[in-house]
Amino acid sequence: MTFRATLASALLTAVLGPSVLGLAAPASAQDTHAFTLGAYYGVGGSPDTEDGSFSQSTFQLGLGLVTDLKTQVWVRYGQIDFGGERFDNTVDADLSYLTVAGEYRFTESYYESGVYLGLGYYDLSGRSLTGQGGGDSGPGVTVGITGEFDITRRWVVLVDLAGHVVNLNESNVFVTALVGIGAQF
Repeated sequence: MTFRATLASALLTAVLGPSVLGLAAPASAQDTHAFTLGAYYGVGGSPDTEDGSFSQSTFQLGLGLVTDLKTQVWVRYGQIDFGGERFDNTVDADLSYLTVAGEYRFTESYYESGVYLGLGYYDLSGRSLTGQGGGDSGPGVTVGITGEFDITRRWVVLVDLAGHVVNLNESNVFVTALVGIGAQF
């Protein structure tokens, strides 16, 4: 099974499992939704690349589940495209990740902010300078802050700033800064 097929399977299990069991009810009268589905775009990078830049193209998909008052669980799939950037032995690299994180929310006057901590699986693929297959994969930890700004009752603007600490040979620290749109249902 390929990495992408494994990610898709894990995401479907995480999404469909709780909803089939009926666990996805709003946590309180203030919450008008049980799920948030988001698509993000932004920048990311690693200090371990050749120039240490954090300006690589990054996208992310996320699904949040309200679990209790001011708490959510988020599943995030993302990819950082390093293009021509070079790690020690890998060029033309992409980092794909799948994370599951618990998030605590704070209600502000016109938006919600949050902090999260989670675990993930990371896959760095690319071309090796030695001619053999490049890349590595392994577990990691993610920590981040979020913002959610209402557009309408069902549509929101999402902001996500995250750090990822990963057990990989080529690099151990990645950072992402993303903005997106979300639908709540």
